[in-house]
Amino acid sequence: MIRKIIIVGFLLSLFIVQDVKADTFVSGNVSGSWTLTGSPYIIATDTITVATDTTLKIDPGVEVWFATNTPFSVYGTLTAIGTDSSTRVIFKGSETYSLWEGIRIIGFGASQTALSYVEIRNAGCGLYLENTSNISITDSLIHNCQGTSTYGIWIESSFNIFLGTNTIANIQGGTATGIYLQNSGTNTLSTNTVSNIQGGTATGIYFYNSASNTLISNVVERVKTTNGGTGTGILLELSGTNTLTSGKISQNNYGLYNDGSSGTITAFYVWWGHYTGPYHSVTNPQGKGNPVSDFVDYGSWSYSSGKQEIILL
Repeated sequence: MIRKIIIVGFLLSLFIVQDVKADTFVSGNVSGSWTLTGSPYIIATDTITVATDTTLKIDPGVEVWFATNTPFSVYGTLTAIGTDSSTRVIFKGSETYSLWEGIRIIGFGASQTALSYVEIRNAGCGLYLENTSNISITDSLIHNCQGTSTYGIWIESSFNIFLGTNTIANIQGGTATGIYLQNSGTNTLSTNTVSNIQGGTATGIYFYNSASNTLISNVVERVKTTNGGTGTGILLELSGTNTLTSGKISQNNYGLYNDGSSGTITAFYVWWGHYTGPYHSVTNPQGKGNPVSDFVDYGSWSYSSGKQEIILL
């Protein structure tokens, strides 16, 4: 009996020690390390900023809670890296407050920033990058964002950004966009999933005046409008010389639209939602997959959503 009591007491002591956490209120400029014992970190009344030439490291499992309309601005280096999906670093609107403004990574001083296994939710724009380069965002989840104009990820005037194996889902608003690139090039989007984008205007991945970007094995699905309009999986406006290879574009009102102002986009080995390929009124009128516009070279498409078998034209 005594032995049992000692064992139970020992196990309880382990549990108590490992579960010790304390609310930490922060504001203004931040740097150093945020640890699990200080979690959650609460930004209740003010913007927080990682200034140029400073670094903030956030440990796996830490949660950061934001007040309404509060942004997280990064001009230096932010490192937030979980070890797997069970230890994500979580950024969200707090339990008391609602929508916050997301993470803003701005300037080339932030080019060493890396995010992996993070979760961003309940923001007007989950992640905003401007005038920066060489940033890696991988294995992360951005979801449940909403507002008048809502974006999962916005990339502007930025280069050599790598987005890999991320999920951007449940983005809703008057204008809702999963990933938006403006005046940006030589970026790589690989094995990301963009899903459930809904709004008065809805777009999965939107290129505006952006070229020389590469998309590989991404999934863009269930992009639909809420007012009877057209939800577009991938939209290119004033953008050319981008390359799309493999992946899935399906269950959208419209699959891929290119305005043609800067030439034709290649989109090879894509699953369009049906083995007959994408619908085009002239070049593939028998296609029952997502429609494509002119100035899309869909070449050979995937015959199967899983096996990636190829039909050659």
